[in-house]
Amino acid sequence: MVERTNNVPAKWDEETDVVVVGSGGAALTCAAVAAIEGAAVTILEKAPVVGGTTAMSGGGAWVPCNDHMKEHNVSDSREEAMTYLQACVADSGEQDMLDALVDDGPEAVRYLEHKGGVFFRSWPAFGGTSDYRPWLPGERPGARTLDCGWFELEGLGEHVRKLRNRNVSSADKLELYTKSRSIAPPDGSNEMHAHPVPADHVTGTVIGGAAFAGRLFKAALDHGAKIHVSTPGKRLVVDGGRVIGVEAEKDGKPYFVRAAKGVYIGTGGYSKNPDLMKAWMSRPIEYCCEVESSTGDGHLMGMAVGAQTAHLGDAWFMPSIPGLDWSVFGHSRGERALPHTIIVNNRGLRFVNEPLNYNDIGGRFGSKQDGPLNLPAWMIFDQQGVEKYKSLSIFANTRQGSRGFAMANTPEELAEKLGIKPAANLRHTMERFSSFAAKGEDPDFGRGQNPWDIRWGDPKNKPNASLGTLEKAPFYAVEMRPGALGTKGGLKINNKGAVISADTGKPIPGLYAGGNCASSATPGAYPGPGATLGACLTFGYLSALEMTGGKAAKQNTGGELAGAK
Repeated sequence: MVERTNNVPAKWDEETDVVVVGSGGAALTCAAVAAIEGAAVTILEKAPVVGGTTAMSGGGAWVPCNDHMKEHNVSDSREEAMTYLQACVADSGEQDMLDALVDDGPEAVRYLEHKGGVFFRSWPAFGGTSDYRPWLPGERPGARTLDCGWFELEGLGEHVRKLRNRNVSSADKLELYTKSRSIAPPDGSNEMHAHPVPADHVTGTVIGGAAFAGRLFKAALDHGAKIHVSTPGKRLVVDGGRVIGVEAEKDGKPYFVRAAKGVYIGTGGYSKNPDLMKAWMSRPIEYCCEVESSTGDGHLMGMAVGAQTAHLGDAWFMPSIPGLDWSVFGHSRGERALPHTIIVNNRGLRFVNEPLNYNDIGGRFGSKQDGPLNLPAWMIFDQQGVEKYKSLSIFANTRQGSRGFAMANTPEELAEKLGIKPAANLRHTMERFSSFAAKGEDPDFGRGQNPWDIRWGDPKNKPNASLGTLEKAPFYAVEMRPGALGTKGGLKINNKGAVISADTGKPIPGLYAGGNCASSATPGAYPGPGATLGACLTFGYLSALEMTGGKAAKQNTGGELAGAK
């Protein structure tokens, strides 16, 4: 490796075994496992709160063959999981990375349960818990995704105000989740299909991604890890071709931390850096769920010492719906699969199978060079949908008069309001789709012909759970824009999370990475709910073992899980 830095300090401010830069799912997994293995660990976090984008997520981790699948009577096998993954990534993936997901992912979960006291549970086989491409061989209807249930904040002790969650805007404000995680059916009823948080676990409790981050953070702290918030990593310190530490910034001054065993970069994506988005992202992304500190710092730190990169223009794509004030976006995963809905472009034409998982549909808007091809896009629905489905009713009744919404009594009038030309296209598209819906088949895009569409549709709707006519006025439109959960790709890593040198093609000694600042094990694909956090667990665990000389967990099915409550 060509040595690109000359910043070894005369004196270190702190010396430790492992330095972890960032505090999302990958970083906290690495920190927890390294600490459990007996290493001294220091976490450097740029933001004033811990958890990164992970803490703002749904908190699911896609781990095929996990031990909890049997709790929902879903079986799995290495052969079927591998068949599915290989079909998802085609020739874009690397076999040793897929091997790690299937073989080491379940071991990472067992390790964190038995040695770290981290509680996991499997999502049931229902609706959107299924794998995202269920038309491929080896898919499962659910249960490959785990979450951490709930988390009692008092477990963080003096660090309680450092945990980020959706209701916390700064370290000085602590609003807590008080509702259980549920997966509601399409009719919007309150029937629960997932484990609720017990009544005596409500006060001082977080769920979802905050629980995921909170449990990992607690495991790291319980085993001696140190945390510095508001301390961004700036540069890697290299000596003799090996990464030996990090130059950070603390209280406005340089802060040097030596790492005897290794440095792990887990700084998230780069969506909040406009320059990097312009340089690296090939598709339009107008909104991204990543937290404000996701500015590509880790990418640039690794590249500065000669790291190779991979999959930089990829993302976890997601179609977005602007909020009433246009600064807050949501997504329409459930609504897009319901009968009496379609999606059209600015020419009034359908261009996709509407219920398609959010990553695959997010890539259908076109590239930046396409114009983009299918923007603006509109989700169209009629009064039948409003009368049948609560979510569509909410759109119709709360967005009137707002930007990105229109309603009209005829398709031509709606087209005129939306700027669709020629306006006759919209009527033709709606009538054509209605004829398909009446027969229960969509020869244009195959909607309603695969398990995903049916699971997300309305099982009471006949003859097809996902197809319904568009013929009852008024007609409604909600604008859809291209977005992402996070960028995907970065420093190229191997199946142990070691960063690869662009000069030698071999690991850079002392440097590891994971999460959205590293290359993906599933480039171009989103296998199932929580695929990003599943990879975070897997490769964060493997990197920590590699740095500390630890051994992989062995299957242990006897006795009560250490993290169970």
